[in-house]
Amino acid sequence: MEPSSAEGPITGRLIVRPARAGDARATAAIRVHGWQSAYRGQLPDQLLDDLSVEGDAIRFADHVRHLPPGRRLWVAELDGEVVGFASTGPARDEDAHGAAEVYAIYVRPDLIGRGIGQRLLDHAVRDLADQGYAEATLWTLATNVPARRFYERAGWRADGASKLDRMDRFELNETRYRRTLSAD
Repeated sequence: MEPSSAEGPITGRLIVRPARAGDARATAAIRVHGWQSAYRGQLPDQLLDDLSVEGDAIRFADHVRHLPPGRRLWVAELDGEVVGFASTGPARDEDAHGAAEVYAIYVRPDLIGRGIGQRLLDHAVRDLADQGYAEATLWTLATNVPARRFYERAGWRADGASKLDRMDRFELNETRYRRTLSAD
């Protein structure tokens, strides 16, 4: 979910590292504010307004402590501050046939378009290839044109699959993207 921005590349020290439970508050704020910024006008205001950093932080910390086998959770740190995260693991779709999946990728809204999302995505893809996956998928809102462009620039292609996902009492229309991985 990293649309372009005119701000230019980041300056400072950017690293990608495994997430820790202590990253929960920062990642929750990134996800909640990211949804509220990127999806306003695409999803109902009530859904976006009801998102909770506190609730997300609790879920994130628990997820990190009990990460299911094969799943990875990465954060991007800029000069020691968490500014983005990505989550990967085995694909959840029955028709994915042994592929991996990028479950999530988020960047702090004021830093979108500065290369952080690309760095996270490159790291995630490289890690999945290193684990032996030959292919990966990801899902994005069908209406999220900036995110779709971001993925397409990174070599992902819509594969024709779509789904109607539910979040609380709201429906999310999503499109699946896919790409071949190579362990360079």
